[in-house]
Amino acid sequence: MASVGSITGLLARVSEGDEQARQDLFERVYAELKRLAVRKLGRRSPGHSLQASDLVNEVYERIHGGLWSNRQHFWGVVGRAMRQVIIDHARRRGAQRRQAPGRRVSLDELVDERQARAKGRLLAMDAALEKLARVDGRMVQIVELLFFVELDEAETARALQISVRTVQREWKTARSWLAKELR
Repeated sequence: MASVGSITGLLARVSEGDEQARQDLFERVYAELKRLAVRKLGRRSPGHSLQASDLVNEVYERIHGGLWSNRQHFWGVVGRAMRQVIIDHARRRGAQRRQAPGRRVSLDELVDERQARAKGRLLAMDAALEKLARVDGRMVQIVELLFFVELDEAETARALQISVRTVQREWKTARSWLAKELR
């Protein structure tokens, strides 16, 4: 049996309706989510508008109140939520830019053109992932955890309760599938 304070133990208590366990769970994983968000957003060029705290808070809002059957399910939901927040942010930024025709463009916005192209690729990747989900849902979870959450392969394997070798094999297959789809 999982220890009472372990994530698995907390998930079991949450599924039984224990609100204190829900609070303990989020206190336990918040720092980890923040670390992952900083790592994810830290690779973007300076001046991007989505901050790590905002990303973690939006992910929390999306998953708060949910019930998770196990650690694998929990991290799958976190991965999906982080992907959705990043994609929604990209869509909002794109819509804001399109809404003001004839306005003056600042030098910063011209520099941001590179980010706009990256956001376009991100939206195309989201559409490709939706197609991949119809073929293999676990591959999508692996992509979400490795790409959007930026877990490493070992962390992804633990989160999904599969072997590192399976993560590596399915990540390679998913990357190949996505590259073909995005061409």
